[in-house]
Amino acid sequence: VRRGERMHEELDPPVATGHPDIFQVTWRIRSFKGSKNKGKMVSTEFDVGGVAWSLNLYPQGVEKHSTHSEQLGLFLDSTPHGDTHPEYKVSACFEFTVISTNLAVVKQRSLHHNFTQDDTTWGFHSMLKLSTLHDPASGYLPGDVLTVTLRVRVLPDHSSLTEQAARLLLHDARADTGFVGLKHS
Repeated sequence: VRRGERMHEELDPPVATGHPDIFQVTWRIRSFKGSKNKGKMVSTEFDVGGVAWSLNLYPQGVEKHSTHSEQLGLFLDSTPHGDTHPEYKVSACFEFTVISTNLAVVKQRSLHHNFTQDDTTWGFHSMLKLSTLHDPASGYLPGDVLTVTLRVRVLPDHSSLTEQAARLLLHDARADTGFVGLKHS
């Protein structure tokens, strides 16, 4: 596993989003075009909900010679702390956003997954087409910096959710909009 070069990456610590269970992390990779020959980049670990996490990014796709080779791959990795029980399970909703200076082309995808001792990594083989990522008009690499944000919420149960339901659990309408219902205004 090749780790991100520390002088070229910057990971902001998790910050609360206005909801006590939803946190956001921002990962900036500088000199991204120069690092595109690496097979896998791994962020610095961070803690949310008592779980150690890291981001895995595949700047040239997850697998060479596959349908995903022309796509940016982006995954969330759960790292069990110390001696974990074989029944280790963490249920989480998460949302990746690849930031662009052109707000019309921002790429965002949400997901829910039950992480286990044997299944610690989950995400997207095809987060964004590499041709779009490297197109200057898309605005994804201003100053040769790739910026990815992650919103994550650790859930108390281990149920299965659709992408739409996961997205709803990652946003607090009151915190995001400042609005409250008519009954509370």
